[in-house]
Amino acid sequence: MYRAYDKTNKMEVSFSHESDAKNAVKDGWIDGYEAFEYVEPPGPTPEELLATEIRAERDAKLMQLDIAINRAEDNGDFELSGKLRKDRQALRDVPQQEGFPEQVQWPDSQALAAL
Repeated sequence: MYRAYDKTNKMEVSFSHESDAKNAVKDGWIDGYEAFEYVEPPGPTPEELLATEIRAERDAKLMQLDIAINRAEDNGDFELSGKLRKDRQALRDVPQQEGFPEQVQWPDSQALAAL
């Protein structure tokens, strides 16, 4: 990321490429600049890394649960299928839980425990 300082508006403007910043000056988008500087984009925070890890675990369980739902329906066990669908929705709602990703309350289900 490149930054240019707009002297007229007294503000910093960011660009993905140095050429974009130079073109902005040339085309009159900003009124000159003091310096261009490459700024390394920030990496993921520990919280974002944890959220990614938990979502991956949840996604693996969702894939297995989808297979279990399909099998139950193929076997005509719609009662089990309905229970599994509720479990699937509970898994989908995990990222919306208060405290996510530090505090995760996994759905309590015998079907999920078997996965």
